[in-house]
Amino acid sequence: LNASFSSLIPPAGNISFLSQSGALITAVIDRAVEEGIGFSEIISFGNQSDIEITEAFELATRNNETKVILSYVEGLKLGDTLLEFLKKKPSIFLKAGRGEEGKRAASSHTGSLAGNFKIFKDAVETKGGIVVDTIEEAFDCCQFLSVYGRVKGNRILIITNAGGPGALASDYVSTSGLKLADIESAKEELSRFLPPNWSRINPVDLVGDATSDRYRKAFDVLSKCKNWDSAIIIVTPQSMTDIPEISHEIIRFREISDKPVIGCFMGGHTVKVGVEILRREEIPVYSDPYRAVNVLRRILNGKG
Repeated sequence: LNASFSSLIPPAGNISFLSQSGALITAVIDRAVEEGIGFSEIISFGNQSDIEITEAFELATRNNETKVILSYVEGLKLGDTLLEFLKKKPSIFLKAGRGEEGKRAASSHTGSLAGNFKIFKDAVETKGGIVVDTIEEAFDCCQFLSVYGRVKGNRILIITNAGGPGALASDYVSTSGLKLADIESAKEELSRFLPPNWSRINPVDLVGDATSDRYRKAFDVLSKCKNWDSAIIIVTPQSMTDIPEISHEIIRFREISDKPVIGCFMGGHTVKVGVEILRREEIPVYSDPYRAVNVLRRILNGKG
């Protein structure tokens, strides 16, 4: 049943989207269709004269098809009942009414009393929920959680074919309360086939002329390394970069490592085919290092 303002039907998936804005739903559906993000249900509340979000939240926690619950809220009763539901499934909130102007806008929109944002954020995060700042962040977190669910361990491995993006990713990791994984145990084996000028640290810089063969060899070595919890694979499009083949090697890396692996494909037209390959195989992929690291920050730290 499509009883929304949208003429589109989004793909089927495992995200429950609960919203106090019907028009926001149409924008989310439109983007979801383009990016292949699927939903188990989408429910609009608006002024919620009868059914309220807590009731729908309970239903979402009992929906076997739902792995992640995403909510856009303006005002809600943040009682113990709702907070307890946050423990059952990964839950993401996009909250309006943070400042006085936003509170007035929320009140004029649905009549909601937005309440104190800091209290809301602290209460949600204390129970394991995630509060994001933007729709893009919400989508990014949904991509990850719908595949991997809640994860533990903040040691991040970065593998890249470009030194600059690797350095940026390192900065984002260090300022996000996360840690760069120690690769000391893998350095000797990596040095056997990597160029003499490779980084010898994490980020593992495969150097700009890296093809899928070099990625594959590095993946084989690092999959046996026990000192990392999640991996970010950065790919930038040099003339020799075989994007489809590298994408398939990333899929294989996830299989042999059995740990969360996410792609960071920087560029546009040239990397599009790689992005599509990873999405088909349900590997989260992001367009720049900040978004990739920020997802892990949100999920592992909660607070940001």
